[in-house]
Amino acid sequence: TVRVGSKVFDPFVGSGNILFAASLLGAQELVGTDAAVELVGDGTGTAKHEILKSFIYRMDDFLPWKPLSGCVRPVPKLGQADMLAWESYPLWFRREHYDCIVTDPPYDLKAKVQVTIVGAAEAAGAAGAAGAGTVGETKGTETDVTKERQQAAMPAIKKLIEVADYGLVPGGRLVFFLPVWGKHGFDGREAACDSVTTPPSAFPSLPPSLRLVAILPQVFSPTFVRWLACVEKRGRVANQ
Repeated sequence: TVRVGSKVFDPFVGSGNILFAASLLGAQELVGTDAAVELVGDGTGTAKHEILKSFIYRMDDFLPWKPLSGCVRPVPKLGQADMLAWESYPLWFRREHYDCIVTDPPYDLKAKVQVTIVGAAEAAGAAGAAGAGTVGETKGTETDVTKERQQAAMPAIKKLIEVADYGLVPGGRLVFFLPVWGKHGFDGREAACDSVTTPPSAFPSLPPSLRLVAILPQVFSPTFVRWLACVEKRGRVANQ
């Protein structure tokens, strides 16, 4: 997806690892945003300057990922922006500007999940003290926690789809991880890779301008799979 000369955007840039990999592949423009001010804010004490320093490297240190001769190593542009309100940041979210949007959206939503789990533990304890229906209620509680996790992760994913529709050039691609909680039918990583034909039910609906190119599961546990998805923006019709 990332080629020599690509314009690459990571709207959940974090520590900048994805943009760093894109620079090794010869990307021409690197742009990253994050909601965390402590990461990419302009004030003193943020991680922004350390992230930028990491892009100063010797080519020979990264063989065989050495960019082709003549490639320019760009300095990434980093800024604070909330993806859930991306329309408010036109400097970063530009119409049909990026060749690639590559990102790993946040899904370790500890605060929300932790509150749910604590509540579930209290409910299970109360059920146990009553001495009735513990097994059935515990299963229901686990399902509730799974739904909470999935629902908490989806707003960012849906906004990411909006950004791809708006910001990708025709033929450009969005690559992202989709976390899915719940029991699945995969026996292991190898079996999962060989048996995928359709995306999971949690995969968001796509606008007509976007199409799913490929999706691949990465199995972490019997109840958690992270799906790597590649979505492409359709080209314009010639007579339009």
